[in-house]
Amino acid sequence: MTRQRTTVGGLVLAATTALLASGCASFLCPVPPIPDDAAGRSAALPQVCRNHVYIFLICGQGPLDLGNMGGVRESLISLGYIKTYCGECCYSGYYKDEILRLHREDESARFVVVGYGLGANTAADLTEAVRADGATIDLLAYCGGIAISNDPKYRPSNALRVVHLLGGGMDSLGVPLDGADNAQLPDVTHFGSPTHPFTIELLVKELTEAASRVPVIELRPPAESTAELGPTPRTASERATKPHDEWDFLKPARPSSPPAAKPQATTMPKVL
Repeated sequence: MTRQRTTVGGLVLAATTALLASGCASFLCPVPPIPDDAAGRSAALPQVCRNHVYIFLICGQGPLDLGNMGGVRESLISLGYIKTYCGECCYSGYYKDEILRLHREDESARFVVVGYGLGANTAADLTEAVRADGATIDLLAYCGGIAISNDPKYRPSNALRVVHLLGGGMDSLGVPLDGADNAQLPDVTHFGSPTHPFTIELLVKELTEAASRVPVIELRPPAESTAELGPTPRTASERATKPHDEWDFLKPARPSSPPAAKPQATTMPKVL
């Protein structure tokens, strides 16, 4: 009989693979706390405004989510941005249909698209794909987009603002993008750019700006209808006549009827 030997290294590798495959890679790049001032400005907006902001996060490293985009989603939802999507590049077709549907059905909709790694290229394609239908993207952000070249196609005309964020290490292969806000984050690796404090604060700021552009319609209760009354003095309504009972002394006194007028004597002329 052959005995199968399992090494410690194999167990560690298997456990690590299981954790990553189950989406438990958040410990590698945890999301930092959101600054109180940034969170406060967002919380000051009515929830109805935040409900019209739709955020699409696109991962680029398959199901492992090494950039912890899932953690970014949870952080944004905690701020009240509950319409936050997160998925891999293969969901781009579904994202396109969703943006077009929301653009048709919600005239107050604001859109934010964030792509990480190879998801940055997908984010650019997604933004361009909805341009023909008139959908505007308030923010298009690239995180660790090392495959983004300095090409006009990565600056779609229907994106109000484009941000290009690169970390250190392999991200040094990336190039700045003309017409975009470029930022280098040298204190993190390629995997840390989505959860960098600068990135999170930037996202919160841009989401607050997008939510502030959502019009707020105040619904007032209808005014109570009042019967049309004539000019004063008006005739007072008569009190309904009710039968007397033994508890009349506890009821408000009824107004007494005015005394009947006494007939006046008529003076007859004297007959002479």
